[in-house]
Amino acid sequence: MRLAGLVGVGLTIATVGCARDSQTSTLGSGLEVPVDFALAVTVFAPASADRNSRVPVSRRPARYVLEPDRVLKASTGPGSDERTYPPRVRQLTREEFDRVWEMTRESNALSPEESASVGSPETFVPPRGRTCWLISTCAFGKRTSAALEPASASGADGAGAGRLVDELARLAWVDAAGGSR
Repeated sequence: MRLAGLVGVGLTIATVGCARDSQTSTLGSGLEVPVDFALAVTVFAPASADRNSRVPVSRRPARYVLEPDRVLKASTGPGSDERTYPPRVRQLTREEFDRVWEMTRESNALSPEESASVGSPETFVPPRGRTCWLISTCAFGKRTSAALEPASASGADGAGAGRLVDELARLAWVDAAGGSR
């Protein structure tokens, strides 16, 4: 009887631990990464930006998709849009994935201002002739999408979004001269 009680307590503790693990992963800083965290960033840019190596990589046409299993997919160049399902580039390490989560949080993409919020990324029409980042996230069961323009994105949100796009490009091995390494 005593053994059955201990087994029951052990199963209860294991079940509670699994429930927590199935929803979040704790970073060293104490922040939690949701297991459903996914990120899609589309960089809409004028066609001339793709051919100009002086244009920062975060302002060149591209599509980055990061899935909850830490698989990063990417496509670069004109034609990369919300309908693009890019090919797998690589599997991120837990540390790289956690860093992208922190950068996403810092960019406020998880809770965009009303003016940047996008109802449906699939029907979003980017501004003509200007660079625009369309950032869609899923975290803790909530989906959000925001559109930011680097030129008009002021403060931490715009700077944070630019750093996020730069990091995704770096992780996808997109070099500063354009294209993949």
